[in-house]
Amino acid sequence: MRIGIVVNPDAGLGGRLGFKGSDGRAKEARKAGAVDRAGPRMQQCISKFKELLASSLNRMGVSPTIVA
Repeated sequence: MRIGIVVNPDAGLGGRLGFKGSDGRAKEARKAGAVDRAGPRMQQCISKFKELLASSLNRMGVSPTIVA
């Protein structure tokens, strides 16, 4: 099984700065100090998902091969 994930690197970019939607304003938001949060959050999510998947498969007697 393969799972593909697409992450919008600009998602939520202007939220902490009070921008009402940062679509088309990513450069402006970054200049104002916005930091990418979508990428790191997705990495956290994938790490946890890998742990849960491996644990579930191990309980079923399956030895998974997970490629990152």
